[in-house]
Amino acid sequence: MPIIELLIGLSIAYVLFYGLMNHVLRRRFGDGREESSATTAVPRSQPSTVREARRPGSRTTSTVVCRVCGTGNEAGYTYCRNCVVELDGF
Repeated sequence: MPIIELLIGLSIAYVLFYGLMNHVLRRRFGDGREESSATTAVPRSQPSTVREARRPGSRTTSTVVCRVCGTGNEAGYTYCRNCVVELDGF
């Protein structure tokens, strides 16, 4: 009889642990019901633009402006640092 009670206790502990971890991971990373901005299709209505920016006390740097949100990104970036959309041509 003690082995059956042990197995039942372990089964209950496993189910509780699984439920807790599932809850924690869903709260941390989302529940998967909505699509993230990285996987949603973004209409390519306007290409990204490149502009020259001058920082005080430094040389001129290139900035790529995101076509979706308008955030300025440094020239070497592949994805927008704000909305994670792939930048054109980089």
